[in-house]
Amino acid sequence: MKSNIWTGLPLAAIALASLASGAPAQTAKSDPLFHDTSRPKTGTLSGNPMAKLPANWEALSTFGTRPAYSADGTKLLMLDQEFGTVYEMDIATRQVRSMTSHFPNNGFLRAHYLKDGNILLTGARQMERDEAISRMQFSEIFFLDKSGTKEAIPLDTRNFEGLAVSRISNRLVWAERSPGAARLALHHNVTGDQPNADEYVAFFVGDVVYNGGKPAIANKREIYRRLRSDCMAEPQDLRDNDQEVIFSCYSFHGDVTSKEGAYYDSSVHGVRLDTGKVTDYMRVTGENHEVEGIAPSGRWTLVECRDIRGGPSLSEVDLCKLDLSDPKKYTRLTTFSDYKGWRINNGVISPDGKTMAFMLTYATENSTNRLGIYLLHLTPEEQK
Repeated sequence: MKSNIWTGLPLAAIALASLASGAPAQTAKSDPLFHDTSRPKTGTLSGNPMAKLPANWEALSTFGTRPAYSADGTKLLMLDQEFGTVYEMDIATRQVRSMTSHFPNNGFLRAHYLKDGNILLTGARQMERDEAISRMQFSEIFFLDKSGTKEAIPLDTRNFEGLAVSRISNRLVWAERSPGAARLALHHNVTGDQPNADEYVAFFVGDVVYNGGKPAIANKREIYRRLRSDCMAEPQDLRDNDQEVIFSCYSFHGDVTSKEGAYYDSSVHGVRLDTGKVTDYMRVTGENHEVEGIAPSGRWTLVECRDIRGGPSLSEVDLCKLDLSDPKKYTRLTTFSDYKGWRINNGVISPDGKTMAFMLTYATENSTNRLGIYLLHLTPEEQK
């Protein structure tokens, strides 16, 4: 079990999307990141873009992955690596403390603040020799007290990939794979066993409550289901008074059972918790649009944008801004993917909408970060 010590560092109907695709897609014909001839082609520039960082960038740490803001915007959670230690940073002082080094664990995958300041984690108690399989097959949700002095408590709820955690309540949306789902692993591409024809991913909504001081997930109900043969859905954020969850859906291209595996593209969608209505915000075959952090207004969201046509699923990545009221308004916020071998991802927007925290790493890395967490100060126009 991992127990790394490193402290005191400065610095509701079910929407059957397999049967009905929902509202018509209102997508741009293609991603301007890939087809703007005034810009260099993705990954073609040589050199080090770190040599001269943009003036509105600020380095927060020299390590870290998957940042997440606290409700008041004064702190960030982050991990040091996949199945790693969770840290909390005070943004003003840059002081960092470990939140999970004081008890035995296998490391964690994600960390999110609840509205009340306590923390949700995802990780696995059952570990395979290949940790990538453990991530896809055995991830579950844990509760961690905000004091950072207690052990994480398993909530006996399996999940697939990310959580959508509310900013206004202790509500969350998570995904579960169907029972007996085929094994998957994400390295440079996706590999695994042959899936069953009826394999699916389902979304559930619930609330974190305290029964006699013990945390639990209550009011669980299924809100959405999608066949894997269409795409694999992952929730990202809630908006519109927690009545819509914005999510990514991953489509595989190639044979996951082969040595080379399959690469994937991703699309942006939303599903209403109150009506089950599905909206396809951006879906262009052969292009990647993986939704990340949402603006506090809910009007727009960050999207990881990259050109993966025929290429590996891990490649040069930037962060773009997608207007959810008019998806044709799709703009690029970073330009590191012009350079070969660089990626910017896992972007999140502060509660006041003025800054974006993100991780910077190499294009061949997955969720192990060698370069740190950065802050981008958004212009007034970018904040709109």
